[in-house]
Amino acid sequence: MITPDDIDRAAMLAVPTITAFYQERLGRLSALQRRVVDAVAGLPAGSRTADRIAAELGRGGSATIGSTLRRLVDAGILLRQGRGVYDLALPGLDRHLDRP
Repeated sequence: MITPDDIDRAAMLAVPTITAFYQERLGRLSALQRRVVDAVAGLPAGSRTADRIAAELGRGGSATIGSTLRRLVDAGILLRQGRGVYDLALPGLDRHLDRP
């Protein structure tokens, strides 16, 4: 029988693998792309619009980051959820970015 302790131990053993997975993907990003990902992760789901992301970066508007957002979608880091709305494509990435 699998116990809650077994699940906790397995989760702890998986952390290094999950961390390496995220670091490998994030390591490929330019400085601006990484800042965009951090901004997306810092916004509540559903409010991750291109305009809000640009504002978080201190940019004038969505047009200033449009090509960066497209590249992140093409790279499988972000998902486009609708007109001007984005989300993280990698499950749990926002929690990973919150870690010290």
